[in-house]
Amino acid sequence: KGRSILWSGMRERAELYVQQLHGYLLLATLEKAI
Repeated sequence: KGRSILWSGMRERAELYVQQLHGYLLLATLEKAI
């Protein structure tokens, strides 16, 4: 299972980007870094 880091900034902006990607029917998840 491959993973990539797309964003490492503020969580609020990351949530916005995830919503925008979902709008284009793209798979995106938001997880806290380990």
